[in-house]
Amino acid sequence: MSSLILQSYLKTEKKAIKRIALKLLSCFSVLLFFSFGVNAQNPIISDTVPFIVERLDKINSQRSDMAGVLIDDVLYFSSLRNASQNKKDKKQGSIFYELYKVNVDENGNPIGDISKNGLKGIFGHDVINSYCQKTGEIFVSRSNMDDPEVKRTVFKKKEIRIRIVILKKLGDNIVVVKEFPYNNSLYNVAHPAISSSGDTLYFSSDKNGKNMDLYYSVRKDGAWGVPVRLDDNINNHGNELFPYVDKYGTLYFTSDGHKGGKGGLDIWFATRNASNGFNSPVLFKNGLNSTADDFSFFMKEDADFGYFSSNRGGNNENDCIYKVKIPYIKGRVIDYYSRMSIQDALVDVEGITFKTTQDGTFVFMISEGNDYKLTATKELYDTTMVKVSSPSEVLIELKGRYFLHLTVIDEKTGKAVNVDLQYNDDRLKIEQTGAGFYECELGYNKSYDLTARHTKYFIANKTISTQGKPYGIINDTIFMSNTLSLNILYDYNSAVIRPDAAAELDGLVKYLEGSPDLKIELGAHTDTRGTDEYNLNLSERRAKSAIEYIISKGISEDRVSSKGYGKSMPVIHCEGSTCTEEIHQKNRRTEIRIITDEDGE
Repeated sequence: MSSLILQSYLKTEKKAIKRIALKLLSCFSVLLFFSFGVNAQNPIISDTVPFIVERLDKINSQRSDMAGVLIDDVLYFSSLRNASQNKKDKKQGSIFYELYKVNVDENGNPIGDISKNGLKGIFGHDVINSYCQKTGEIFVSRSNMDDPEVKRTVFKKKEIRIRIVILKKLGDNIVVVKEFPYNNSLYNVAHPAISSSGDTLYFSSDKNGKNMDLYYSVRKDGAWGVPVRLDDNINNHGNELFPYVDKYGTLYFTSDGHKGGKGGLDIWFATRNASNGFNSPVLFKNGLNSTADDFSFFMKEDADFGYFSSNRGGNNENDCIYKVKIPYIKGRVIDYYSRMSIQDALVDVEGITFKTTQDGTFVFMISEGNDYKLTATKELYDTTMVKVSSPSEVLIELKGRYFLHLTVIDEKTGKAVNVDLQYNDDRLKIEQTGAGFYECELGYNKSYDLTARHTKYFIANKTISTQGKPYGIINDTIFMSNTLSLNILYDYNSAVIRPDAAAELDGLVKYLEGSPDLKIELGAHTDTRGTDEYNLNLSERRAKSAIEYIISKGISEDRVSSKGYGKSMPVIHCEGSTCTEEIHQKNRRTEIRIITDEDGE
């Protein structure tokens, strides 16, 4: 498609119609569904994307064919293959582009037969420009030219204006919803491209009376706002056509006026800047652009292929439809244990980092035939590295991690205690990283039994579990105590060891047998009722009776001693009626205290 047809309204019939076709076509609103890097840039946004270009001869004819739009895996395109001629005027026949459709497979290859569009409500001189999946709207460029087969109109020097019409698909029918309110009979309003959100419409217009420039209008509460012309770094001295903006906010368009182009119409892109405008445009290289006209580039959502049109080489310089493929590696990062997707994992590919989407996926462009090393990381997960060949799909599994932060302190003073930690799993590697502070990594869905030992304290046990817990740090505490309360009961005013008391003391004997260096004092306490002398005497008899029982079980007498405290050391202080039976029971107790060298033993 020669760029000269953009410079003025041409008088010859064929060039005029071809110029109409150029204005009717647009760069279609298609979402590029690729994971983007940490810098929020789509990986397709590169001037060196390794496009693989293939001319679709299955659907191209000997005349002009131009790419259209994909709706539900059906490619709609415009063609002159069966152009109608008005023979009434032999000097100036009438040629119309017509809309056709063909199904495409999962790789974007045409399958089945080509047929007329089959959509009632689309006229011969209409072109479907943009489809919004969110709103279900179809945006069409429509001319003010009558159909020659209906009205036998002969086109001579008639200036043909283009306007934007918004439609909706109801079954096999297309119904007009409304016209774009800023259409104007004095100039062209064409190439509509709706944003993925459905609230911003980009289009091309020569409303300034010169070349075609790009504009946008924002829809709010159902009403379209006054169009705004894009900045001069986008709108150059030439023609800017075929806009669309992907979900990342990047603008794609065709221009014949920007410096650095390869000639004719070229496809450019411009990323967003901090002011919500666009940076200077960059030319696509690597096969997408040529010295001829290249335009109507778009990608299918969530796929590695798309289409564009070009009159490069062959076919008498008529426009042909081309398929583009972008070699890529698509991956998904999941939790090794739960098999759930992991969002916001970082995947490093040869020094470039990508972030996974909500469904754990990522995509990046590659050169075919190469091998790549992928390293996936995520906080609270193991780092995983895999090697892949292109193109391919890869599943990366990350194992979640648990970390134990264990504090060991004196139960009474709260001071840190350094202990000897023992555990029931040899795979644990517990390290002491501070006074009374221990760290280690734990396994998934595991339970561990820990034992803390110290010569001045009784053994303390703790069970640590990761079952049903989220990944991360598990904080826990072991309290060390040098006293131990025994539930030894006596009959009233008696020091005789009852069977139930004997069972309690047998447990203490077993403990002492397992700790041969341990020395203890057994102290007996009474409640606060009765005289001091009575309670002191009773507590001494009970403590002595308990010690004698322990010695009778084989524990050396130099390791145990007894002492009666009477009511001098109540756990709960009370007087008169404030002393409930529950309080009395807590005060009546037998305590075992570890004796150390500091006690003078």
